[in-house]
Amino acid sequence: MSVSLSPVCHDWLMAIQEHIFKKCAVWSAVAIMAAVPVCLRLWQLQNHEAQVKRTLNDFAYEKTPVTIVGIIDTEPDIRPSTQEFTIHVEKVDSMTVDTRVLVTEKVYPHYLYGDEISLAGKLLVPRNFSDGSEREFDYVHYLSKDGIFFTMKNPQASVVATGKGNPLYAKLFAFKESFLDNIRRVLGEPEASLAAGEIVGDKASLGKDLTDDFRRSGLIHIVILSGYSIAIIADSIQRMLSVVPYLPRSVSLFSGAAGILLFGIMIGGKATAVRACIMAIMSITAKIMYRDYHALRALILTAYVMIVQNPYIVLYDASFQVSFTATLGLILLGKHIEGFLKKFPRLFPERFEIRALVTSTLATQIAVAPLLLYMMGDASVVGLIANLIVVPFIPLTLLVIFCTGMSGFIAIAGGFVGTVGSYVSIGFAAVSHVLLSYELVIVQFFGTFPYAIVTINNFSLWMMWCVYALYAAGYFILKRKLHLQNSPRSPPS
Repeated sequence: MSVSLSPVCHDWLMAIQEHIFKKCAVWSAVAIMAAVPVCLRLWQLQNHEAQVKRTLNDFAYEKTPVTIVGIIDTEPDIRPSTQEFTIHVEKVDSMTVDTRVLVTEKVYPHYLYGDEISLAGKLLVPRNFSDGSEREFDYVHYLSKDGIFFTMKNPQASVVATGKGNPLYAKLFAFKESFLDNIRRVLGEPEASLAAGEIVGDKASLGKDLTDDFRRSGLIHIVILSGYSIAIIADSIQRMLSVVPYLPRSVSLFSGAAGILLFGIMIGGKATAVRACIMAIMSITAKIMYRDYHALRALILTAYVMIVQNPYIVLYDASFQVSFTATLGLILLGKHIEGFLKKFPRLFPERFEIRALVTSTLATQIAVAPLLLYMMGDASVVGLIANLIVVPFIPLTLLVIFCTGMSGFIAIAGGFVGTVGSYVSIGFAAVSHVLLSYELVIVQFFGTFPYAIVTINNFSLWMMWCVYALYAAGYFILKRKLHLQNSPRSPPS
């Protein structure tokens, strides 16, 4: 039995099919064009990795001592008993090899960015390891995403020359170290370490126990430099310049963009910082051009630029994954959560940005919870409460820490100006100490709270994707429901 369609229905169905075909064709073309640069970059990186391993594998597997000459291309990570840094290799014995090697050395003598050093030792092949649980950390790919395929431990090192790095990077790293010295000079521990973590993401000296408390309380993000911190710094730069009389608006905005870029370089160019810096610069560019800033488009464009530069970050860079997911959750879920919270104005008032804080905390934690469960096997249960108590004070804390560090440069000037600077620095340090001590008390309270985290050791990759599929289905159902509610209804005939 055949079913015949009227000419009108037939034309209508054909129009729908043509429309769908055109949209699919357009998006397929866009996807292919976007994939080409990523594939070419991936091919380039894989060829480079294969070439390096062909050259150096024999030295590593046969444990043959070698002499490497290279330049330290990152700021050394100083720890209580060791220091880690990467070198851009110039020569291995008499061969020219373009690669990077991760070096673990004794804590003394300290090495600096831009030092050209000679290392005599054995090349090691990185191995994956476990922290004692069932989960294995993919250390091999974690290093390879940064072009590191070999390591060296405790080689005989000697400095060949200094000042071989980028001069701008060297000055910014030196400024950061002087800035942190100013803070340490007037703040005791662990407040000084917390201040360094909040302002530049340097949490190495916090210690394992305190770092675990931050993780258990759901507040680890405040000592891992985030887009939130960079946004505050960018806004502060623009506000300070906006009060300067007769200063054009464009100069204020361009200065804000330059400040963000320099700050991103100073803190080491981590994935979170790069994403936040690019998005902040896009926002400023939109203001300069008097255009609307579309956060979702900016996030996608930023992620695409970063992926073209290094496709491996999609799979092997936890910082990029968490940062992108949290920002995406804030963009997509934020307005819906805020709309729900408006129904309870007494419980979630707009005063003191309480509603906005609860909105951002809920949106980001909902978004990253499956990812954190997959990566670490645990998620904080008390994170929402701890964030509500601590995060409102973070902008003021960052501002006071910044003033403490900057006034320290005046304090070392000497004379009357130096004396005034010392008193000013001590005054800011006193306020910083109060705020940081308060945050430490909250962190240690919630970090030692019974059942502060929920642990699921067997939370697998497919389980994570199932949860995100449920998220996506719920989000589109919600969007559809809101669209139907807001769409005008035709009057009854």
